Amino acid sequence: MQLKMAQPTCGPCTLCCKLLAVPAIDKPKDQWCSHAKPKAGCGVYETRPESCREFNCLWLQGLGGGALALRPDRLHGVMTATTDGENICLHEDPGYRGAARQTLKSSLENWRQAKRGRYVIVLCGDERVFIGERSTFNELKERA
Repeated sequence: MQLKMAQPTCGPCTLCCKLLAVPAIDKPKDQWCSHAKPKAGCGVYETRPESCREFNCLWLQGLGGGALALRPDRLHGVMTATTDGENICLHEDPGYRGAARQTLKSSLENWRQAKRGRYVIVLCGDERVFIGERSTFNELKERA
């Protein structure tokens, strides 16, 4: 008999409501959304913006196997895919600077080694950290 893992759900996690910007409602990054009910969800869930409806962090998409320790509110960071869908952005809570990076350090390094040329961008307040090969960083810098 094979046990099936339940699909992860947000549950009490609302960290994306703090860390991510929502232009449709002029909500800046790193500030709580006025509609967020910490540990309870969205106060305007039925009428929330389309970008919120469509958003699924990488934890919800199965990265980390649904481990509760890696749920964004426990990790103190929200992982998303880069716009190319190939790399990872880690939006780290500035109130817990470095916590998500430390927890994920070996996992992210193992992922990068398995996926040669891949990288992680850490966004924490105004800080930007690139985790990857120097040659990849230089190549990205030239494109910008």
